[in-house]
Amino acid sequence: METISSVLAWRADYLKKGLRSLLDEELMEQVFDHPLVDPLVRSSRGISPRATKVPGVRRVLGWWRRKRYPSYLPSRTVIAAILNLDVEARTKDAAKSADEALERLEQAVESFPNDRVREALTVLLAEAEVRTDDAAKRIEAFRKAAETWYDDTMARVSGWYRRRVQLVLWCIALVIAILLNVDTVNVGRVLWTDDAVRAAVVAQARQAAEQEDPQSVAESVDELSIPLGWSFDGGPQDFPSGWQGWLGKALGIVLTAAAVSLGAPFWFDLLGKVARLRSTGVPPKPASADSRS
Repeated sequence: METISSVLAWRADYLKKGLRSLLDEELMEQVFDHPLVDPLVRSSRGISPRATKVPGVRRVLGWWRRKRYPSYLPSRTVIAAILNLDVEARTKDAAKSADEALERLEQAVESFPNDRVREALTVLLAEAEVRTDDAAKRIEAFRKAAETWYDDTMARVSGWYRRRVQLVLWCIALVIAILLNVDTVNVGRVLWTDDAVRAAVVAQARQAAEQEDPQSVAESVDELSIPLGWSFDGGPQDFPSGWQGWLGKALGIVLTAAAVSLGAPFWFDLLGKVARLRSTGVPPKPASADSRS
C-alpha cells in the first residue's frame, strides 16, 4: 500500500485537494510558487530529446516528468505564504514595533484576493483583538488561530486519504482471498469438525512460535490439511454447489478480506491483549544510569 501511494503520489494529490478546498486553484498555485514553499517542490525530470521523438514515448513518460509536490506543508509556512509575509515578519522583532507589524498583518488580511478566505482571516484577527490589547500578543494569537484553521482542514484531508487507502486495501485483500481461496467460513468449519486437523494446527502454531526460520514455518503450514487454495476434486477446496454454498463462499471470502485489510499488526496486538501470548509477561525496562547510581 505504501508503494502504491508513493508511486501514484496520493499524499501530494490530497494535499493539493485540501489547499484547493481551503483556498482556490489560483491561490494554491501561488502558495506553491512562494519562496517559502517552492524549494519543497521538485522540478520535472528531463528526458533525452531522442527519446521524445519515439512515437508514444512523450505521452508514456509524461508521468515521469511531472512535478513532485510535497506530501505535507507545515501550517506556519502556508499561513506565511498566503499572507505574503515571510516567517519572521509576523514577530515583534521583524518590524520597528509591534504596532507596525500588526498594521502590516491587517493590511495583508484586508487586501486578500479571495473573499471567502479574507472573511475567515478577518474573523480570526477580530478574535485575536478581543483577547488582548497588546499588539505582539494579537499577532501571536492570530498566528496560532490561523494555523489551527489550516490544521483542521488538513485533518479532514487525512480522513479523505485514509478512506481511499482503506478502499484500496479492501480491493487488494479481496483479490488475494479469491485467488488463494482463503474462505474463513470453510476454514472455520474444517477446524470445528475435524479434530485431527485442529490438533495439528495447534501443534504447528506452538512450534512456529519457537522458530525463527520463515521457510520452515511455511513448510509446516503446507503439511496441514487446512482448505487453502483451489483444488477441483470435489473436496472442500472445490467450487461450491447451490446458492447456499455460493453464499457461504462469498461470506467467507469477504470475512477474509476484512481481516487481511486490517493488517497483521492489528491482529497481533489484539491477540496479545486478549490471549496474553507472552506467558512470562512483559520484560521490565532496563534501569537508567541515574537510577543505578
